[in-house]
Amino acid sequence: MRLLIRGDSLNSYVHNIIMIEKILAGTLAISLSGCSMLGGFNALDPKNLIKTAATTGVTYVVAGPIPAAVNAATSIAVDSVLPDDKPAISDIEAGNEEQLKAYMFANLTETILYGVIGFLIFTNVVGPWAAQRRAKRKAEQIAQEQRRKEKYDAMKAELAVRNKVG
Repeated sequence: MRLLIRGDSLNSYVHNIIMIEKILAGTLAISLSGCSMLGGFNALDPKNLIKTAATTGVTYVVAGPIPAAVNAATSIAVDSVLPDDKPAISDIEAGNEEQLKAYMFANLTETILYGVIGFLIFTNVVGPWAAQRRAKRKAEQIAQEQRRKEKYDAMKAELAVRNKVG
């Protein structure tokens, strides 16, 4: 998988990263202001921030900055308005096994989901980035060794010519 998403140059890749950072910073700013206006802190919940940042980043990569901004605004609005979908552990009635199992299943599902998201981020972003960096470093090292070899060969040829003439 190529790490460069749009275009074929490193500049376009850096531009994409900078734009994603700006979108994520804007998302955080909007979520902070939205929470203070609406009185809720659901948009600041780490789960909601991660979800919003991930969907905004993917939308930017796939569709561009305007759809990404719309996606971020929609996600923040939904997170700020909708209540939490699962009860807290204190809301479970004593002795109610069905509620306890549902709560445990929801937590397990969420943990597995975060694990899968982390794995996908690593395999699709961090892994290719590290491989590209390693390949670039290796290519630079090979090029430097080639330049040294060419310089050595040129010096050797010059010495051979001097020894023939002299």
